[in-house]
Amino acid sequence: MHIAPVVHVPHSRGPEAWVEAVEEIGVVLESRPDLVVTVRMAGIALDHVRQTDAWQRLPRERVRWLAGGMSDPVLPLLPPRARQTQLNREASVMESAGLVPAGLWLGDAWEPSLVELARESGHSRVYLDGSLFEGTPSRPGAIEWAGQVVIGVALAEDAPETEDEDGLAVIRVDSSALAELVASPGGRLLDVDAYLEDHLPGDRLEPRVSTPRLAPGREVFYRRLLLLTADQPQRRSGGDDVLLLQSREHLLDHAPDSLERLLAVRTTLDTARRGDTWVDIQDVDWDADGVAEIHVETATTSLMLDPAETALGFWDHKPNGWAIVEVPGSRAAHLLRCLDDSDRETASGPLRAAGRTEGRGFAELRMEGRDGTACRIELRQSALTIELTLPSAEPMRVGPELPVNLAGAQVRADGGAWVDADEPVALAGHRFRISDGQRSLVLATPRPAELFVTPAPDGGYILWPHWVTADGGTYRISLIPS
Repeated sequence: MHIAPVVHVPHSRGPEAWVEAVEEIGVVLESRPDLVVTVRMAGIALDHVRQTDAWQRLPRERVRWLAGGMSDPVLPLLPPRARQTQLNREASVMESAGLVPAGLWLGDAWEPSLVELARESGHSRVYLDGSLFEGTPSRPGAIEWAGQVVIGVALAEDAPETEDEDGLAVIRVDSSALAELVASPGGRLLDVDAYLEDHLPGDRLEPRVSTPRLAPGREVFYRRLLLLTADQPQRRSGGDDVLLLQSREHLLDHAPDSLERLLAVRTTLDTARRGDTWVDIQDVDWDADGVAEIHVETATTSLMLDPAETALGFWDHKPNGWAIVEVPGSRAAHLLRCLDDSDRETASGPLRAAGRTEGRGFAELRMEGRDGTACRIELRQSALTIELTLPSAEPMRVGPELPVNLAGAQVRADGGAWVDADEPVALAGHRFRISDGQRSLVLATPRPAELFVTPAPDGGYILWPHWVTADGGTYRISLIPS
């Protein structure tokens, strides 16, 4: 029985452990000049380690690296475009490091379309946990789906008992246990590449489908993290916090302070690099549906706008780490909700991006619909203004509907008393404030508006400031977080 060690360096351990693992692998390779080791390390960890002394001392010609994602996500849980984006970002890191991946790491996750993902990403082998198979295969074998084939490599914790003397036990090992595995008797050490050059693959493999459960909010946090930390400077202020945030341990249960910490780190990075009057507007396929959204960021605000859905994907206030519209179980923040005189919701139709303007601490986005509906978004530092223009139509109630992430809040119209918002509340006026004592949102309108405040089932509140239209017209509201 041949033995091939595969060292898995978990993303969740963080930067110091990544470097230590590379040092441990290097020590073993120096002591065994005949040994070749396969290593799985997420792209972001690889990008960090290759700038250290440990990388320079590593005999890289005797290491086979596995791809699997820039931030080590569970690929089956991501939308197809997001999967490919993860692999593409990692591929750019490997290419710049002069590495050619030896296969695709999937760990304990599997669903058949990953065969296609592997082939499209240029991988002819996939590495899977042995628990996905009936018994532990004694050799790599073909996995087929929809006419496409990859070689599956099953990972075992220990060498299996088998009568196949020419078989291959691919042992998943921690870097700290690599020396012990190499020194133990009972097998001939050989890497997967060398084995497949001299041996045919075994029987066809059929791993069972296994998709680990995704904790609520983890995928959204992943996308936001990749977006907001993609351009972090290397080893500058905030750099260590960014690396720690990119560890999977902060994503598993979407801890309440995860987004706050991410926004705080982003603010640190911005302050070190850009000052406080900059604006950045990018077209980003945020939800991986093939249609670009618009990401607008200032020193104090990060906002994702989806014209096709007339919605805000997110709206964050960075100084106090407030993901303003992040309310569990609530639908997205809609820029235009319309009810007719029978309180039936009428569809406003999708909008399209019609123009943009940016200046010092200022951004303006304009959107238009086929029926003459228009929406203008203005961002000045933290203040967000939504301006809706409607064509002539029957009278109806119109306005943006916003979930707001507050707890135990009170609300009032200026000049009025504070009212607990633990039950539905209706107010009227030009200016409103909702606050939970630590964070607050001011809503100001040039023409009088009605404000409905409804507690959301899983926490937070749904705000619907609105007007009764009078033969169309333009309606504007400014929202100022603090």
